[in-house]
Amino acid sequence: MAVQVNQSDRVFDAGESAFGLNRETVARFTDIGGCTAVQSLAHPYLALGYPTQSLNYTLLRSLDRDAPVFNTWDSFVPDENVPASFLGVAAYALAWEGAMAGLNAATAPLGKPDGSSQTLLGRPQRLEGYARACLDLNRLAPVVAAFQSAGPEVGILWSLSSKIFDEGIPYLESVKHAYEGCHTFGFSVAFVTEQDCINGALRDLRILVLPEAPSVSDEAFAVIDAYIAEGGITIRQGKPIPYNPRGLARHESLSISARTILIRGEDWPTEYLHALDAACELEGAPPVPRAINASGYPLEGVKTRFVEHDGDAFLYAINLRKEPVPVYLAGSYRSGVDMIGGNEVHFPTVMAPAEPVLLRLDPPDVALVAESDTPLDAELPLGVVEPIQQEAPKVQSIKPPVRHQEIKR
Repeated sequence: MAVQVNQSDRVFDAGESAFGLNRETVARFTDIGGCTAVQSLAHPYLALGYPTQSLNYTLLRSLDRDAPVFNTWDSFVPDENVPASFLGVAAYALAWEGAMAGLNAATAPLGKPDGSSQTLLGRPQRLEGYARACLDLNRLAPVVAAFQSAGPEVGILWSLSSKIFDEGIPYLESVKHAYEGCHTFGFSVAFVTEQDCINGALRDLRILVLPEAPSVSDEAFAVIDAYIAEGGITIRQGKPIPYNPRGLARHESLSISARTILIRGEDWPTEYLHALDAACELEGAPPVPRAINASGYPLEGVKTRFVEHDGDAFLYAINLRKEPVPVYLAGSYRSGVDMIGGNEVHFPTVMAPAEPVLLRLDPPDVALVAESDTPLDAELPLGVVEPIQQEAPKVQSIKPPVRHQEIKR
């Protein structure tokens, strides 16, 4: 007998644990990770809203990496101020964002041709954007699959004990901030459960991120503490993990090593983003190709992912902010061909909002020669881009590059 379990997108809401669903246990008994995840575009500085869908897909993929992820109600709720033309842009971009977070299949509400902005048939722009994304994702499926199958490099602690403790306050909000900051940095991100830690999953991570977790099991605490003491790179709140799952005070303190990065400011996404930058310095490895500003610091709101496939290097990038942003690239790569639109892209470049690119990167030596022969665009603004918690400055004088070929009707 077939059984269908659709997990809601409320898993990160405070108090949700009262429903008694242990998603980690459910994942062991299902062949497909299913959810109903709807995204709201309403946000002060992110064009596509908080990444609710990719957050849920990442969790499902993390609980069972071998199970495909399926959204049975793939939809988004646009801001009332969003123009109709942006509906197609958002539908296209969210489909790509879902695929990069591990989504394998989806059903979307069709609706009727009644002008509704929340269904595919309600507005033709939305249907066109979604259909075009499906065509492009299938055309580039081998490369997309390479991104999906890449092992996690950054692990964010997913603690059922902390989710239950005090209805998940402040843990769940901290987790969402950690994910928002980490998932744009350039590394593949996954959640690691307490049981994953006990089973040895920390050995395969480059960086472990500990949100503000008040409670974990004694076994998981011991493994995490040993990981830190043995030199594992850790990003964490300065606060310890003070309680066990029964709410009893723990007498041991979590270790701090020379490879521990403490978040000393507010628990905001930007703190995790810059902590990852510091972690890369500690690691000492060559920088992964990722978005930076002209001063070499992480560029908030611009997401990148890097993977090697069949001897080629590929970079997925998207500007999630509401304004065009000048983007530089860390590392030795400087150019590539956009597999989506067929355009040649050279860094630094200006990325338009919510227009994904999938670059097959040119070899580093060729790119560096091209960079030395080509001066920076005189119109490209230099300097540090302000944090996206403060509304991004408008770049009026720069015309965003064309990323997609027009569809002939």
